[in-house]
Amino acid sequence: MVDVEPPQALDALRRGRVDAALTFSYADDRIGEDLESVHLLDDVLYLVTHPGGITRIADGARCRWVSGCARCHEELIAVGRANGFTPKTVYTSDDYVAAQALVAAGVGAALLPGMALSAYRHKGVRVLPLARNRRRVEVVARAERPRPLAIDVLVEVCRTAARRTRLRRPR
Repeated sequence: MVDVEPPQALDALRRGRVDAALTFSYADDRIGEDLESVHLLDDVLYLVTHPGGITRIADGARCRWVSGCARCHEELIAVGRANGFTPKTVYTSDDYVAAQALVAAGVGAALLPGMALSAYRHKGVRVLPLARNRRRVEVVARAERPRPLAIDVLVEVCRTAARRTRLRRPR
């Protein structure tokens, strides 16, 4: 098992370095014909601000932003453009705990997935769901046939876990 961001995971799949990837993607992501994905669940994105920060994503031009991985940063830019602004990123971190601490300290706002906020929620931040914005959590494997039985078993285990998952809506 390896822990890498989605683009590196898909590259590792294509190169045969891993057999499957548990990953996430956004609406405009395409994995290509050589891979296939199995959708597990949708993970709503949240506007995360400090108590004196913006209260609507449409006001995003009025603040600075704490961003995540390269793919998450691209999604932040896409969400910003869809809401009439270009985010001014002042800090980048893949660490959701650090991102929330920076937001709580007033460094900027962030766009974070519900799964991250369900795992940890800083008491000094305010979260607002962006119902139209979500990421897909999925299992991706090579589109080969016949597919190894181990991949089918992995997919079924992940589907079962996803069905049992109850993402709490962050307060």
